[in-house]
This record gives sequence, C-alpha cells and structure tokens, in this order.
Amino acid sequence: MRHSTESQCRSYRRRGEDISQETRVRFRFMFKCDDDMFVNIPALLDVIRSKDLHGAIMGPYNDGSRVYRKGKWALQPTEYPFHYFPPYESGSGYLISADLLAPLRNASDFVPYIFVDDVYVTGILGRVIGARHVTRPGFAYWTNRAPSACDIVNGGVLTGTRVTAERQRQIWNQLVGPVDCPSPSPPINGTPS
Repeated sequence: MRHSTESQCRSYRRRGEDISQETRVRFRFMFKCDDDMFVNIPALLDVIRSKDLHGAIMGPYNDGSRVYRKGKWALQPTEYPFHYFPPYESGSGYLISADLLAPLRNASDFVPYIFVDDVYVTGILGRVIGARHVTRPGFAYWTNRAPSACDIVNGGVLTGTRVTAERQRQIWNQLVGPVDCPSPSPPINGTPS
C-alpha cells in the first residue's frame, strides 16, 4: 500500500513540475480522482463557473480528522507526530486551482513526505502555501454509497465513489436515454457522520 501511494505522490510531483513548466497549455484547474469514481462533469463545470476558486482546493472536506496509528492508513509518531491532520480534501476526487500547482510542487521539496497523499497534498502542503479550502456538497466521501443515475440527474452528486467500470457503463447508458426519476432526495454526498 505504501509503495502505491508513494508512487502516486511522486507522480503528482512530476506532473506538477511538468505542468508548471508548460507554457503552451492554458488551464485553470487540475482534477484528481480515483479510478472508482463517477464524475458529473456538467455539474462540476457549473460549480467551477459559479465560484471564485483562485488559490483554492475544493473537494470532500475533512476538518479535525484523527491520525490513525493502526491499520491500512497508520502513521507512526516518527512519521507524523501530531494527533490530528490539518483540514484536507479526501483523495476520492478534488479540484486544485492551477495557480497552486507550482507552489505545491515547490513546497514538497521542503516538507517531509507522508504516504497519505490526499492529506499530504491538500492538507499539509496546502497549509504551507496558504491554499483556501472551498466546501461544496456533492463530493463523495469514502463512506458514501455508489450513486444512481437519478442521484446524478437530480444534481446531488458531483462525484460518486465505489463505482466499478461496469457500473459506470450502466450509469452512462441510463443517462444517455430518458431517465425517469422521482423528485430529488437529500444529497448522498455530505459530510460523513
């Protein structure tokens, strides 16, 4: 597990370096998501167009999360001596303003690495460079159930987790046809309890 997330973080650092040195490509955001996500691109674009996201990170926001000392995500006190993480966005899917990529990359040269990449990038490095955390309902937390086509049509989902490749095809096939959905229910992607 650690090898995989360490590779992801190194890959992120290389992408950030490559992107920050690229002058011909103009973009405003980088979106990172896991491979088991369904991304509601039209709804995400509406959010991007309606909010000031300069200098911001937006995704499933976590504040006051305890550091695990046992299990899959365990960090030893020698790796991370604090009891709580700084506010961060969960790695299932988050958006980073392009103006933060070079500062994040530069800060990573000086900040000790931890293998929990979402905490490292959006929380620790984000704090070092003064990134803003913008909250918005609709981003999936790892505790959320997989979305249905109706959850997406009704606008409650920006990102949905636990979506296999087969389920992604099923949702897409439902979305390209007429979808008969009941009136919207409360969003499935809220802060975990």
